[in-house]
Formats: sequence, C-alpha cells, structure tokens
Amino acid sequence: MSKKLLCDLHIHTRKSDGELSIEEVVDIYGKNGFDVIAITDHFLDSESLKNKNIDKKYRKSLLREELNDYYSEIERCKELAMEKYGLLVIPGIEFTANTRGFHILGLDVTEFIDPDQEVEPIVEKIKKQGGIAIAPHPVNGKTSSRHEGNTYLWDRLEKFRGLFDAWEIGNRDDYFSHVGMEGLNYVANSDMHSRKNISSWKTVLTCEKDVESIKEAIRSGNTEVMFYSEYSD
Repeated sequence: MSKKLLCDLHIHTRKSDGELSIEEVVDIYGKNGFDVIAITDHFLDSESLKNKNIDKKYRKSLLREELNDYYSEIERCKELAMEKYGLLVIPGIEFTANTRGFHILGLDVTEFIDPDQEVEPIVEKIKKQGGIAIAPHPVNGKTSSRHEGNTYLWDRLEKFRGLFDAWEIGNRDDYFSHVGMEGLNYVANSDMHSRKNISSWKTVLTCEKDVESIKEAIRSGNTEVMFYSEYSD
C-alpha cells in the first residue's frame, strides 16, 4: 500500500558549492526520518566556469571528468542509505547556465549532458535517460534574489510550460504562489547547501518508495508540499 513520502529533491554537497559530503547529507536526512532525497550538484556551462566576474562560490562546479566518480559515490551512498535508514537516494544534477540565465534540475540522470546547450536539448536529453526535468526557483522571492537569473524560464513560461515535468513552488523559505496559480505540476525543496537549509519547503509524495513510482507521481502532479522545521543534528 502506498504511503506518504517526505522528500527533498534539490541538494548540493561539497562536490559543488555545498558544505557537506554526500555521506554527511545521507546521515542528516536519514536521522531526520526522510524517505527520499536527490543529490543535485551544480554542473556549470563552460562560459560560467571561465567568467572571472561570477561570484566565487558559483564557480564551484562538477567537471566533466569528475562525473563518473560523482555518480559512483552517489551509488555507494545510496546502498548505505537504504540499508541504514531506509532512505532512497536519487542521482541528479543542476545544469547551471549562469551566462545564459537559466538553471535546470535533472533527477535520475547518470550520463553526461552538455550544459552548453539551450534549454530544450538539455531537457530532451534528461527525459531520454528516463529522468525528470524540474525548473528550480523560477520566480524571485524574499530570499531567492540569489537566483534571479532563473527568471529566464518563468519569463518564457508559454514556451516552456509543457517542457518541464515540474516547477519548484517552494525553494528554501520562498513560496512561489505563481506556480500554483498557473496550474503547473510542482515540487518543493531546500536547495540545501548547509545544515540549516534542511528547515525549508519539502515535497510529499503518495506512492511506493521506488524511483519509477516517484518519477510517475511527479509527472502526474500527484504532489503535496509542507514546510519542514523539525530538524535536529
């Protein structure tokens, strides 16, 4: 029988600009009773990596030659997480094209996708791998000015409306009511970079705890959101 699953599908680690290792992230979420998490470190386009004017922390990115090790470490931690906590870990990535003004979350992707492409081919390749494409932090909120470049997607909503499987209606402590008002499929996540970020909007899914069921629930819009503030070390 399906049960409600507490999920955080947007998490960064030391592999890009997060403060914690993948294993530390697993321990925090496992100890706090979560059911599903996705590790989604930044993968910057080449111009962003070369651009000396970009804030230093946003130059921290996975490199192509690091991807195999990145996914291997997620796979190793995935086994430990399920065995120790019953926590399902999904591999992912945040394609971060700062010079072109958009970010894209890809969930359940493990093969190289070139971040130097435009929005449509990136999403197409995520879906070709059977993954989920999410538009993160699409609208500015009180804390999301750090992501104001991603309004590129929202400003072209009619073009991209049917392209993404879901849009973030909640990111950290920002809530984007615009997403719900437009009738879009939605999720809510922490965009975690440090321990304190676990207190944030989260996704709740009613489905089996396996990757295919989770992806189908997101695609079908069978999601709820909640604000989680019960974090403990």
